Amino acid sequence: MTHDKGMFVKLDKIHLSKVKIGNGDYIGVKGIGDIAIDSDSGKRIISDVLYVLEIDQNLLSVGQLLEKDYAVVFKDKTCEVFDSIGIKLMSIKMKGKSFSANIQTDLAYSSAAKVGN
Repeated sequence: MTHDKGMFVKLDKIHLSKVKIGNGDYIGVKGIGDIAIDSDSGKRIISDVLYVLEIDQNLLSVGQLLEKDYAVVFKDKTCEVFDSIGIKLMSIKMKGKSFSANIQTDLAYSSAAKVGN
């Protein structure tokens, strides 16, 4: 999920719904689409990303990443995401008790690649 409309390369604003967040509340989904990110191994796509105005940080769904053959590893207060061929896409440091993904800095931090399917 992201609130940043500029990240989308394709956005279907007709897809309106609600998503349940951690505290049990529901927030509005204003669209769904794809985010393209350039990497050392080529352009990578994160698909089915929800456009949600009511959040102030980018959130990754671990379940959705696993369904798309990504690997997610939590260790040493860091979350690392790898694509299906083992290239590290991002490394996110824990803040408080959560992992807030900043696509630009977390991907730059990993220096290898970005996200795709």
